Amino acid sequence: MIARMFFHLPYSIYLPSGQTFGTLALVRDDYTVVIHPPQQLLEMTVFDLKLAVPPKQSERISYNGQPVYEMNVLPIEIRKEYFDRTKQTEKGPDESNSTIVLGYELANEFLAMLRNATQNPDIRPIECEVFLQYLDDSYAVLPEEPDKIRITSRQGLVELRNPVIDVAHWNALKTTNFEDHLHRTLLIDAKAIFPELASIILAYSAIESATKFLIATLSESSLPPGVAEWITKSSSKESGLEKLYSGPVHALTGVSLKDEKDFWISFLELKELRHSIVHKGKAILKDKPASRSDLSRVIEGAKTIVRRIEELASIPPRVEVLSGPIEIAIPLLRWGAGTIYIKTNSTVEAVESPTKSDLPDGDDGSG
Repeated sequence: MIARMFFHLPYSIYLPSGQTFGTLALVRDDYTVVIHPPQQLLEMTVFDLKLAVPPKQSERISYNGQPVYEMNVLPIEIRKEYFDRTKQTEKGPDESNSTIVLGYELANEFLAMLRNATQNPDIRPIECEVFLQYLDDSYAVLPEEPDKIRITSRQGLVELRNPVIDVAHWNALKTTNFEDHLHRTLLIDAKAIFPELASIILAYSAIESATKFLIATLSESSLPPGVAEWITKSSSKESGLEKLYSGPVHALTGVSLKDEKDFWISFLELKELRHSIVHKGKAILKDKPASRSDLSRVIEGAKTIVRRIEELASIPPRVEVLSGPIEIAIPLLRWGAGTIYIKTNSTVEAVESPTKSDLPDGDDGSG
C-alpha cells in the first residue's frame, strides 16, 4: 500500500530548467520512503489539488543564466504493508492520523538533509498544510470502505516573516534613543532561526552578553575607574553565569536573581538545553528529548531574562506590541462542522460522514 502526501511548503524551492531530478529513497525497517522532486502548485481548492504539469518558469529569477522553476509542493510516498486508516471521530483524522504524523517527521528529516547539502538557511522545518491519499501498489485509489480513510488533509501553520510595524513602534522612535545592544540583536536572531537548535545557542549568548553589559555599566557608574576595570575584565573571563549572578551582579545591584523564581527556572532550562546541544549534539530537557513547545518556551524565557537584566541596567524597555514573525492557522474551506471535502477522480469524499445538508449543491455524498 502507498500513502502519498503533498506538503504545501511555506517557501519556494527553485529548480534550474534543463536538469533532471530523480526520486530519492529512504529505507526503514518496515517501510520505504520515496521522495519526489518538489513540484509547483497550480491550484488548490476545497475540491482538488492541481499541480502545474509542466511547471511554469520564473519570470524574475535565473540560475547561472538559466531559467528556473519555482516549486512549492513536496511530494512524499510511504510504501508499507499496512496503514491504520481508521476514521477517528473524536479528535479528527487530521490531528490523530499516524500516517500524517510520520509524514511530517520524514519531510522534516529530508528538509534537514537538503539544508545541509545546500547550506541554505532558508530551508526550514515545516508544519504546513498536507494532503494525504492512500493508493494500492499500482497507484490506483483504494476502494471505498466504511470507517476507512482514503483521502484526508490537515491544515497547517503559515509563518509570516515580513515585518509588522505597529504605530506604537513608529512613535517610540520619536522619543526613545534605541541603542544597538548586542544582546538584543542576538535574541532577534534566535527568534529568526527558531525552531533550529542554534536558536537556543544564540539565546544563551544573548543573556551572556546582557549580563556582562550589566556588570560593565554598573561598575563604571558606581565604582572607582581601577576597580570598575578590574571587575569588568574579571567578569568577561568568567563563563559561568551562575557565578556572575551570585557574585558581581548581586554585589552591584543588591538583587539575588536566584531568588526570583520565574527568572531562575527560565535560566536553568535554557542552560540545560544549551549544554545538551553543545556537549551531546541533541536537545535534551529533564532527561527527555525537547519538543518544539519546549524550545518555544525556553526562547520566551530568554526574553524574560533579558528584560529583567535590562531593568537592572536601566535600559529603556522595548515597545511591547504585536510584531512579526507571526504564525497563523489558515483553516481549510469546510461545509459543516469538522468536515473536510477533497475531490479526486471526480468523486467527493468526506473525512467524517456528512449529512446531505452539509454538502455543496448538487452533491449527495455518495463518492
